[in-house]
Amino acid sequence: MRQSGDPRTPAMRLSRRTGTVLPGPSRRAVLCSGLAALCPCMARAFLFPSEGQPLFGGTGQPLIDFDASAGDLRRPARPRAARQSGGALTLKLRNTNTGERLALRFADLGGRLAPDRPAALDHFLRDWRQDRVKPIDPDIASGLATLVAEAARQGWRGEVQIASGYRTRKTNDLLRREGAGAANNSFHIKAMAIDFALPGIAPADLGQMARAALPGGVGVYPGFVHIDSGPPRSWRG
Repeated sequence: MRQSGDPRTPAMRLSRRTGTVLPGPSRRAVLCSGLAALCPCMARAFLFPSEGQPLFGGTGQPLIDFDASAGDLRRPARPRAARQSGGALTLKLRNTNTGERLALRFADLGGRLAPDRPAALDHFLRDWRQDRVKPIDPDIASGLATLVAEAARQGWRGEVQIASGYRTRKTNDLLRREGAGAANNSFHIKAMAIDFALPGIAPADLGQMARAALPGGVGVYPGFVHIDSGPPRSWRG
């Protein structure tokens, strides 16, 4: 005989008779119940997120793709671009053409981020086809570091993917013949331009960041963004 005050619900009693195991409340339901008691608006936001909205604005794609940038959550990724004391920033760069990698510290010198080893950066951004080095314009080096610093402030962590730095006239003409879309008087020839990507950030959103932060040229291409220290202008390639 069942005693009065049986604490089991009808569903639980049915489960005992049939041998069917019914799941208990999910962690999400428990969390929402607690949130509802404390803050109904927060619970509603948790239950009904605004799907398809960009995290930081701009396009229909999130500015930061956490699936692409977080890596294996069981082994949290070590930060690859982070502000240090005294306004310094450490960048980890990868040349997508040669596979070379370079870790470089940038220091804030009167509002400009300058590399502590400029000769190493010049060699890293060399014309790898001709193996020619030209000193990179300090303004464009600072511009790259400024954008990475802004992305890191918003939570981005990763390796800066460098597609192009300095180009000789010979290499630039070769790219033009191959239909790569290189300008005849490209700022790459003057070592005043860098093409790069930040994995997890869409080029359109990275371009928007560059236009807001830098005074020079910004071109958005599939897979990368071009920045240069020439006159202010913007385009899509």
